[in-house]
Amino acid sequence: MKKYNELKILQVNQPSNLPKVETHPNFFQLPSCTVHVGSSKSGKGNTAMNLLFQPSFDLYNKLDKVYLFSSSADSQDPTWSKFIELTPHTVFSKYSDKTLQGIIDEQMKIPKVDRPKIGLIFDDIGGFDLKLKSLLYQVSSFYRHAGIFWVHYMVQKYKLCTPVVRNNTDYMLISNITNKKELEDLNTEIGGLYDDQFIPSLKTVSYTHLTLPTIYSV
Repeated sequence: MKKYNELKILQVNQPSNLPKVETHPNFFQLPSCTVHVGSSKSGKGNTAMNLLFQPSFDLYNKLDKVYLFSSSADSQDPTWSKFIELTPHTVFSKYSDKTLQGIIDEQMKIPKVDRPKIGLIFDDIGGFDLKLKSLLYQVSSFYRHAGIFWVHYMVQKYKLCTPVVRNNTDYMLISNITNKKELEDLNTEIGGLYDDQFIPSLKTVSYTHLTLPTIYSV
């Protein structure tokens, strides 16, 4: 009878030289993929700006470069004005897979140890004409390999994020959702992860945001 060697689970060797980004100890850590769900005018943009510039987070200075895709970037919306003033060359009012692929290609040309730490913010993705397999969604599944430390999606409805994004979300931020159907959809999708305490948790939050380890309310 043929003898087989004992099966062993081999430990994955972790790279020792990966750069780290220190963030607030009570908030999400990088690298990560985050999704912020909230109704219109619920403060998603203001939250992102605070994550970038508020000293407790300061992601603008802790990351080497941040790219913003926002359909309102070229409007009179003051939300992004400071960011646009500082880095107009990394702001795009229209989205295309070609533009995002170019950013990724530039990253991949650089040796891994020298690769800059970058962030991607996709503001109100419902405003973009996206296909199901758009690179905007797919990047959530491989961003770490390209030196992307933060992928941030901002949506009014959670299901605007495709399954690939939802499956790769590390943290979720939730703001001021009053639509009963949207709450039911969220509860159906993630309520089971929290022993059905998702909806009760939302009701006990005194401010307008909730964050769980996968979810924050901000």
